[in-house]
Amino acid sequence: MNRFLKYALSLVLCVLFTVYLLYHLLSGLGEKTTLFTVSADAFDEVISGTGFLFRDAEIVASSYTGAKQVFVSDGEKVPAGKTVAVTYPQENPAVSARIAEIDREIGILGKSKLNGTETVAELDDRIAKVSETITGLTARGETATLASCQDELAVLTNQRLLLTGSRADFSAEIVAREREKDQLLSRLGSVSETVTVPCSGWFYSYADGLDSLFTPSLALSLDTENFKTLETLSPVAVESTVGVLVKDAEWFFALTTTDASASEILVGKTYACRFTDRSDSRKIPMTVEKKVDREDGTVLLVLSTRAMPEDFSFARRGRIEITVRTHTGYKIPSSSLRIESGTGRRYVYIFKKGFAASRTVTPLFEKDGYTIVKQGESLGPLDRIIVGMPDLYDGKRIP
Repeated sequence: MNRFLKYALSLVLCVLFTVYLLYHLLSGLGEKTTLFTVSADAFDEVISGTGFLFRDAEIVASSYTGAKQVFVSDGEKVPAGKTVAVTYPQENPAVSARIAEIDREIGILGKSKLNGTETVAELDDRIAKVSETITGLTARGETATLASCQDELAVLTNQRLLLTGSRADFSAEIVAREREKDQLLSRLGSVSETVTVPCSGWFYSYADGLDSLFTPSLALSLDTENFKTLETLSPVAVESTVGVLVKDAEWFFALTTTDASASEILVGKTYACRFTDRSDSRKIPMTVEKKVDREDGTVLLVLSTRAMPEDFSFARRGRIEITVRTHTGYKIPSSSLRIESGTGRRYVYIFKKGFAASRTVTPLFEKDGYTIVKQGESLGPLDRIIVGMPDLYDGKRIP
């Protein structure tokens, strides 16, 4: 009997212990804790809009409509009287097109060099961004900007081949294309005209035929009505055009926007601007020259700059993003923010030694599901915020 009681007692204890373990295991599975580590970050508050580029430029043209060979690269500073191209009397569209394509290919291969700081991850990220930009430009039919983005994608792809060891260099390809170009040029006959520039400036091979209209003086005299007129204009192709000569480094960009933050833009102030329909992510400092507010909420802005970034696409139409201000603080998930009823206090819960602890925060700016909160308060860097648990209180044990 004594043995039976001992056995029964042991069995009861085993059952109780098993129930205890199952309870804690199942309760742990039912409530999953997600933590977010606090870190310093910055968000840009921006406005955006579509507009047009204005600059002091004139068309460089030939007296002939035959094939041409351009000797200077886009954006190159040239002195007065500089020979920028020659033309040939033989009209052969197929040969001319192939020569132009060879020049493009040589340019891409020449830029496909590594500076020693690239990483595969960085190149993959840039390739993905340029590919996304190309998709958007193709959908909108913006062919001028599209061409420069396609060239940049080819350069990035070549750089990746070099970085991963798939290619050693592209010197053989460059030599082969130069040889093919010489053979094609020999079929066009002797040079019929040497094209020079009348004054010093920056040469660009792309021309849309609208430089005589989109002048700096027009940009500074714009209002919202004649801005709408500009939207109806289309590029004018002229066969004898060799390119354009930009005579002054200062250029302008005019846009309209309905962003509420545009009300805070000040004339005379310089802002960091980025052209989002270009693959180039560099920010360009631009000064607000003019601002026109309309009753319907539309704002016309005219910006200027003397910055001429290398390989930047000066396509006529563009979409710009203007940074109004930058908010710096701690980045936290917006879903973790809580509001105390009655006082309106904003706070979050952090994980501290296995328990929940509230921390007061001051939100500054919200974007893409995250909020920048003020630094120097009760929340600190490397604190771990509890996310996705509704029933929290100070001192609650966190599994």
